[in-house]
Amino acid sequence: MRSIRLNHAGLLHLPLLLLIAAAGCQDGQLPSAVIKPDEQQPAQPVETHQTFALTNPAPGAVAKPAPPAGAAAPAGQTEEVSGGVLELGEQFLTAADVLNPLSRQLRRLAGNPQELFRREAAPIIAREVRDQVNHGLLFTEADRRLNEDEKKYVQGEFDQRYKLAVAENGGSRSTLEARLAQEGLQLSRWEKEFKNSLLVQFYVEKKFGKQITVNRRMMLEYYNNHLGELSSAETAQMQIIDLPVREFLPTSQPVEAQDIEQARRQARRQAELASAELAEGKDFGQVAKKYSKAARSDEGGLFPLMERGSFKSEEVEKAAFEQQAGQVSGIIQTNTDFYIVKTLQAAAPGQAVPFEQVQDQIEQALRDEAYQRLLGNYLKTLRTDSQRQATDKFAAACLEAAIKQYYK
Repeated sequence: MRSIRLNHAGLLHLPLLLLIAAAGCQDGQLPSAVIKPDEQQPAQPVETHQTFALTNPAPGAVAKPAPPAGAAAPAGQTEEVSGGVLELGEQFLTAADVLNPLSRQLRRLAGNPQELFRREAAPIIAREVRDQVNHGLLFTEADRRLNEDEKKYVQGEFDQRYKLAVAENGGSRSTLEARLAQEGLQLSRWEKEFKNSLLVQFYVEKKFGKQITVNRRMMLEYYNNHLGELSSAETAQMQIIDLPVREFLPTSQPVEAQDIEQARRQARRQAELASAELAEGKDFGQVAKKYSKAARSDEGGLFPLMERGSFKSEEVEKAAFEQQAGQVSGIIQTNTDFYIVKTLQAAAPGQAVPFEQVQDQIEQALRDEAYQRLLGNYLKTLRTDSQRQATDKFAAACLEAAIKQYYK
């Protein structure tokens, strides 16, 4: 059997789902990887499955009872939405299958008024339905078209990655199970979905891998068009006097609103005293040791070289990056602290990363973009307009189920 290397994927996240989610989206500004002209013909749907029927369970789907011997589906029957269930031939997808992976996102949205929840949850749920149906379609194709040797190879890949997942969790299967539970997954379901997803990945790479060509000219074009993204971050170094308001709050009694105001006045007064000493020409490090009440005060408020966007206070960082070397700011007040910042090393612009250091990731980006386009076109051949309409109705039913769940 020809060897096809499966990309390594995070053990708690299924391979190819991002590509499946992106398939069919508008192409970005990447120079497209070359798809050989003689291989651009769209794949045809499985001849015996013209109505979106799955012959094997899709990830997350539950097997339906077998129909009576000799029974046949009504002519032209496709997916049906009934009671929050999307029928996929002999399988079905429930609203719970869709909503469970989204529980964290939906819980956060549930703090909003119901109409805002509806508006923001609708596209999230629709996307999850689409991704699960797409993955189910691809799994069905993979299961039908891969031979036994190829399936054994995928099983071996799964076994190796499963052992690695256990090893990364202290060698304990129960620890892995607990970690998955935190993500809202049962171990048995994760095993099934992970294995099915590896099968899909193998199938997609086998089907489309030969159709994609990425050459040096294309990678250089991408590199030149994305120099800003491929540059190192802008950096600066600073010293800081930090006076958190909390450091001036009383510790022996419940804190009242007047206590907070009093603490704020005290913190500002200390910042004014520190600023006055700096104006007299005293050493910033010594003043910081005297007045600062936060991290690094013992080191004179000295911070290492920092990238833009890494400091907790945007106001302080903005001052540090805009000042010249040696310049000291005035008092900077935020909701929680009073600061004075000195720029030790002025902002240095990011440096372009050499092409040789990023050519592998550029090649992967181009291949991923080509896979997305090929997958999008392929998935279109596997579904009809009526099936898409039924899927949209199911997504709407899932939205109503979510509203009932979170707004009882």
